[in-house]
Amino acid sequence: MFLNIMIFTGTKTLQYLPISLFTLFKNGSIIIVALIEYLVFSRPVSKLESFSFLLMILSSYIGDTSDNIQLIGFIWTAINIVSTTIYVVSLRYVINGKKSSTAEAIFYPNLLAIPLIGLLSFSFEDHTYLNVNLFIFMSSICAFLTALMTSLVLKHLSSTTFSMIGAFNKILMSFSGLVFLNENYNLLKVSSLILGSLSTLIYIISIRRKKIIQ
Repeated sequence: MFLNIMIFTGTKTLQYLPISLFTLFKNGSIIIVALIEYLVFSRPVSKLESFSFLLMILSSYIGDTSDNIQLIGFIWTAINIVSTTIYVVSLRYVINGKKSSTAEAIFYPNLLAIPLIGLLSFSFEDHTYLNVNLFIFMSSICAFLTALMTSLVLKHLSSTTFSMIGAFNKILMSFSGLVFLNENYNLLKVSSLILGSLSTLIYIISIRRKKIIQ
C-alpha cells in the first residue's frame, strides 16, 4: 500500500514543486530512515555519517523557496516522505527480519497496485478515460520495477544506505531539471544541490571506512 501511495504522491508533488526543490525536501526522509533503523535494527551511526546527515539537512534548509508554490505541494511532499520511509523500512524488515523471498516482497505490494492507484486517481484526478487508464498502467509498471529493485538492493544494503544512494540519484535529477527543463535557479538553489551531493559522498566514505574496520 505504501509503495502505491509513494508513487502517487510523488507524481502529485511534481505538479506543484520543481524537481530540484522536491528533491531537497524529500532527502530529509533519510534522517528519519536512519533514526528508525537505529531504534529498530540497532544500527550504529558514526560521527561521519551524522555529519553527512547534517549537510543534507542544511542543503534542504537553504533550498530556494522563492518560487510561487502552493501549500498543497508541501502537503503532498510530506505524505510522500512518510510513505517512502515506511515502505523502505518495512520492506527491509520483511526481507531480512521475516526471511521472506524476493518474489513475496514484490508480489503482495503489486497485488494492490492497480485497485489502489485507480482509487487514488479517480479521487484526485480528472476522470478522463484514456488519461486515467494510462496513468494506472504506467504507475503499475513503476510500482513493479520499484519493488523489484528495492527488494534486491535491501538484501545487501541497509535502509539508510539505500535512501542515501537514492538521494544522490535525485540530486542528479535536480541538476537535469535545471539544465533541460529550464527551472528557475539561483545561487542558493545550486549551493543546496552541491551540499546535498557532498553529503552523499561523505556518507559513502563513512560506510567504506566502517567496512574496512570490520
